[in-house]
Amino acid sequence: MLDQNKFGIIPRAIEHLFFGLQKLMHNTEQGYTVYCSFLQIYNEKLFDLFQDRDTNKPLNIREDKYTGIFVEG
Repeated sequence: MLDQNKFGIIPRAIEHLFFGLQKLMHNTEQGYTVYCSFLQIYNEKLFDLFQDRDTNKPLNIREDKYTGIFVEG
């Protein structure tokens, strides 16, 4: 059995997110879609750890004056 007191920041954040969505779904019939990326910055290059391992092309960080900073692709 897992000791939740030893969870790090990422498992705690994901648990918090889905617990909140679960509470919202009890009060409405609306559905939700969750998209997840797991990013790594290494040698000033950004990689999505969920992408194909054979792809070594780094991602680009962009900024939009309306939506803010985002990862392209």
